Amino acid sequence: RGPLSEAASRAEKRVEKLSEERRRAHTELADPALYQKSGEAVVAVQKRVAELDRALGEAEAAWLAAQEALEQAKGETEPA
Repeated sequence: RGPLSEAASRAEKRVEKLSEERRRAHTELADPALYQKSGEAVVAVQKRVAELDRALGEAEAAWLAAQEALEQAKGETEPA
């Protein structure tokens, strides 16, 4: 595997990891028990969701860019 393939793989794994963290944070927000805690706890989870949304958007963009670079490189190396 070349460096472009490895970069695409790393980017994909980051997207998967962030997606899972985001899913867990949303599950936490949906749990009524969270709202029995302090308002600070709720705000902390809401902030974490916002951070994850931003990070996930960036990771998805990086993954798409890596995939496009990989596809372009493959196209350049394939015989005509």
